[in-house]
Amino acid sequence: MRKVWITADVLAKRLKEGGKSGIVELACNEFLTPNAVDLADLRHVTVKRATPAAVPKALNGKPDAAPKVDRIAKAAPKTAIGLVLDRPTEKVRGLVDAMFRDGVPLADYTLETCWIRNTRALCAAVAAGELVGGVVIRPYAVEAVMLANKVRGIRAVQGTTRAAVAAALRQFKANVLVVEHAVSTFHEIRVLLATFAAGLAALVESNPLLNAVAELERSA
Repeated sequence: MRKVWITADVLAKRLKEGGKSGIVELACNEFLTPNAVDLADLRHVTVKRATPAAVPKALNGKPDAAPKVDRIAKAAPKTAIGLVLDRPTEKVRGLVDAMFRDGVPLADYTLETCWIRNTRALCAAVAAGELVGGVVIRPYAVEAVMLANKVRGIRAVQGTTRAAVAAALRQFKANVLVVEHAVSTFHEIRVLLATFAAGLAALVESNPLLNAVAELERSA
């Protein structure tokens, strides 16, 4: 089951809708962003989590596949950007919260402790057209760039400057961005991600040729 992040704005809305109970219940796959945690503490809110539903047993005694859960909030799958985090710092966690506030449609692909498996899953989803693009945020970029570019249909680049990211989108339609959080500031990373997200949205809206090429790549 993939994570769904609840921002401070979403939490505030739920609290308003719930009246004066001072209690908010999260689904088993919902998690509060750092700002939402601060809001809950400020308002002395009790946060409860729903119990995961039991997975049905198959006839052979092995569990059946868990029911499919929509992992994307406020976005159709083909317009969402997949996100993988590796050893995130408080700076990175705050950045994710800011991306939600900016309205960036994110899908969480940080499902395991291994960034390699997470990145491969992310790239597979991008190549299959399930996501419009992907972002990997880890201390250093070179390994992730190398790995991602081994996946057919992936055009991964390292985010260095706004101009470089814009050029990568314009010149060869980059669809995965890798950012180094060990050497970049909060503001620098936020600018890179905003540039990438805006560029992907423009490509989806205005590039039918690229969409046709991507479909042919998937069916080849």
